[in-house]
Amino acid sequence: MTIRRIQQNDFAEVDALLQTAFSGSKRGYHGEAALVAELRRTADYDAALEVVATIDGHLVGYGLMTAVTITPDAHMQGVALAPLAVAPDYQGSGLGMAIVSELDMRATDLRRDFVSVIGDRQFFGRIGFRRAANYRLEPPFPIVAEDHLIKELVPGVLASVRGKVNYAHPFLAETLE
Repeated sequence: MTIRRIQQNDFAEVDALLQTAFSGSKRGYHGEAALVAELRRTADYDAALEVVATIDGHLVGYGLMTAVTITPDAHMQGVALAPLAVAPDYQGSGLGMAIVSELDMRATDLRRDFVSVIGDRQFFGRIGFRRAANYRLEPPFPIVAEDHLIKELVPGVLASVRGKVNYAHPFLAETLE
């Protein structure tokens, strides 16, 4: 398995993977490919935080992190992990964890302080995420509060922070659909 930075010629394959992976999930497909296209057009997009996983030349996994802020503590440099997708035949194999680990390392190298994710508590809990409420952080939009999870990339960085995590505008547009 190889995890590498995305290339433009991966975009169509990533779109297909997103549709396949999310269509088979509990949540279902809700235009994640269009969301990714919009996120790539934001001012804060960083291609170093968008990766694909391949096995024998086949694209089987994908992950993207985008900038987030906390208000009123806007000095925090965080990222949102979304979407994360693994081809159905490789789900449960550890591939998703490997993608998250690679993205965490890249975010740390770029001096990001924390990762925010909205997702499966059991999966993300196994890789160091905790309920955002434990850090006194509110979700970016109306969701089940227990699904909003945080991982500190800098230990203790959120100890004195309180506020709302703000995601890039394309995420907000998706929640209005």
